Amino acid sequence: MSSYDDPRWYEEPEQDNIHPSLRQHPTSDDFNPPPPVERSGSNAFMQHGATEQGFYSAPKQRYTRVFTRAVLIITLLAVAFLGGWFGHQSFTNTFISSSQSQSYANLIQQAWSDIDQNYVDRKAVNYQQMSYQAVRAMLDVLHDKGHTRFLTPADVRSENQQLSGTFTGIGIYLRQDTVQRPSTQQTLTIKVIRAQIMVPNVVLHYISEDHIAHIQIVQFAEGVADQLRTTLKQAQKLGATSIILDLRDDPGGYLQEAVDTTSEFIAHGNALLEQDSKGQRTAYPVNGNPVNTSIPIIVLVNSNTASAAEIVSGALQDYNRGIIIGEKTFGTGTVLEEFSLSDGSAILLGTREWLTPKGHFIRDLGINPNIQVVLSAKVVPLTPDDENAGHLTEQQILKSGDTQVVAAIHYLEAHKTTSTDSSHGIPLQARPTTDNQLALEFSLFPAAA
Repeated sequence: MSSYDDPRWYEEPEQDNIHPSLRQHPTSDDFNPPPPVERSGSNAFMQHGATEQGFYSAPKQRYTRVFTRAVLIITLLAVAFLGGWFGHQSFTNTFISSSQSQSYANLIQQAWSDIDQNYVDRKAVNYQQMSYQAVRAMLDVLHDKGHTRFLTPADVRSENQQLSGTFTGIGIYLRQDTVQRPSTQQTLTIKVIRAQIMVPNVVLHYISEDHIAHIQIVQFAEGVADQLRTTLKQAQKLGATSIILDLRDDPGGYLQEAVDTTSEFIAHGNALLEQDSKGQRTAYPVNGNPVNTSIPIIVLVNSNTASAAEIVSGALQDYNRGIIIGEKTFGTGTVLEEFSLSDGSAILLGTREWLTPKGHFIRDLGINPNIQVVLSAKVVPLTPDDENAGHLTEQQILKSGDTQVVAAIHYLEAHKTTSTDSSHGIPLQARPTTDNQLALEFSLFPAAA
């Protein structure tokens, strides 16, 4: 063992390297050993010729040595302390892998090596899939459902394009509806042109009979808040006096778009709170540039409403700025940070958590609606696109089978008023004191059953 690895090296001299004559005097100064006495014609230490007096100097010299030794010890301690302090300052924010972490990382490497060197069917060994599946398995253990995830290089490109608000294609949207046409013996040829297409992520249908703007946010892609601002102004020009903000099946998107969207309905306060792994919270205030802080709002949500859409829902609910109708949302409450991997793949990892302005956690809990209305699994949610395509009247919408949209319309009809709360703009009758009162009140509307 090297002396640097043996703690005894710091505590005592190596006895094998010391002349026997020095071992007989353990009280001699370790830092200032007595000068060796030489035999004539020899460089060897004197074994028996040294006397007790030879190892001790005069008292004054001894005190000097003791003082010198004390100063040296104090200096070494000071150096050690300062070295430790500066080291702490330099590396406090640096992650140091625990022994347990390193141990299990080695376990993965060991398993990889064993498979690589010993598995019999060499054609079945696919290094890329081994890597990808191992990463997916590690992320699955974190239980950040539907959010923290692994992206292949193709997934990364698709994700970036989706959130950019544009895509290259022919401009066709497909839904899971049944399409039938008479059989024909001829091949139908359709010429299409591919181009870069701006995706409309905010869609409006104006229900003129009740002056309701049914506005859907498809996802919180880049530029959504600006699209919504334009749409709200358009709805006002049409004469809208209330809004159904449809966030059903909205998977979320960019955090800043959620903050800016919330800011269009709330003049003051926070859009959300963000909490890190140490429990420290950061507030995200609204931007102070609202469009309309008084118009009544119904927010439609379902189990696929997630992420940024939950931030908007939670903020409008916390500030009594909107009534939430539908089903409990997905419960995705983590801030995703992208970590690029060497082959172009990436990990989207939840590094912080989102909370509503009043401090309610979203992760795993979701946003509970003020009024729960379950949509039949056989019914596809009715969107403004559908309403526009079919030129649907209010009566046709009420007969569509979409109980959540029907519930929103009935609620707004039942709470029409010119009296509003000046601080939030919600009709006073639309703000019962408890959720039970909301459910009881709403049960009076047979169409919502």
